[in-house]
Amino acid sequence: MKSVKKVFFAVAFFAVAVSVSAQMSFGARAGLNVSTINGPHSVADYKPGFHIGLATQFAMNSAMGIESGLYFSSLGAKYGSESTNAYYLQLPLAYYYKFNVGLGLDLYPSAGVYLGYGLSGDNDYFKDKDIAGYGIPGANRFDMGATVGLTLQYYKFTIGLGYDHGFLKTNPEGDDSYTNGNIKVSVGYFF
Repeated sequence: MKSVKKVFFAVAFFAVAVSVSAQMSFGARAGLNVSTINGPHSVADYKPGFHIGLATQFAMNSAMGIESGLYFSSLGAKYGSESTNAYYLQLPLAYYYKFNVGLGLDLYPSAGVYLGYGLSGDNDYFKDKDIAGYGIPGANRFDMGATVGLTLQYYKFTIGLGYDHGFLKTNPEGDDSYTNGNIKVSVGYFF
């Protein structure tokens, strides 16, 4: 328990230090998700979805900073003609480094982590069941994973490509480790 407290205080201290010395900007982003469920015996295909939300950048200087936000995101997978849908609230936290490529354009890779909470979901196999995460009995509402991206920014406008890879099992009661995987394309505007 002491180590959890130490990690919490270290993250809190880092967040305060960054916000004190950072220039903060806010924006909005929306886009397409193409998600699946990864696993050792997965036969899932990718399924289209969407994400929409508020974005925040904490610029430590003109080139580097931390990007976060709060997004409503539609994930899931297809199994032939059947599909699984899950609707998450996601909070990413990623470090970025901007490269000025001229003509008002910045290109920046980013890498970090995300936290997710399953708000609702449905599954064609379990339509009459109580919905938890994926609509499968025993499904995990919580998700956490790695996120990477590449964004092109033109003044206040952005277009980006990214990938989220979940670390937590979508169904902790199952024998195999099935996790979320999501390719995302987004457009945004910073105020």
